[in-house]
Amino acid sequence: DASIKVEHNPEKAKQLLAASGYSPEKPVKFTIQTTKGFKPKDYEMIQAIVGMWRKVGIEATIEVYEIAKHYELRAADKLAPAAFYNWGNAIGDPTTSTGFAMYGPSPHSVWDSQDLIDMINPLWGEKDEAKRIAGWKAVDKYVAEQAYVLPLMQYAQPIVHSKK
Repeated sequence: DASIKVEHNPEKAKQLLAASGYSPEKPVKFTIQTTKGFKPKDYEMIQAIVGMWRKVGIEATIEVYEIAKHYELRAADKLAPAAFYNWGNAIGDPTTSTGFAMYGPSPHSVWDSQDLIDMINPLWGEKDEAKRIAGWKAVDKYVAEQAYVLPLMQYAQPIVHSKK
């Protein structure tokens, strides 16, 4: 949904961190996990993000793992506080992206927050397509507003074929 915007505001980030007792001089520390080479420039993006975070009071240690390890940790609810991951959606339906990634009871999700479960539950059986899509758009917007996921960019994968 192109209407969902995530503000880039380092000064606001500093204020929010300061309200929690953190600053560039006294940073909050945690691990961020990523792959290296699974997707183009995945590791380099995380390096850049960690550099930007450092300026506002977040000291993140980068842990590199293979994608299989990500799946293993995700299934066990043992991912680090931050993890870089991308998901695909070959059929263009929000159920197969937001639905599985953000629904706590799903084996594809580490979010176990009741607010999301309550928002998503009715959408599984919604028969009215317009209501279903509107519901998923509301979930996507809520996820971005709560910063459960930080949508950074979207990979494009061109698919070409011959008429032969």
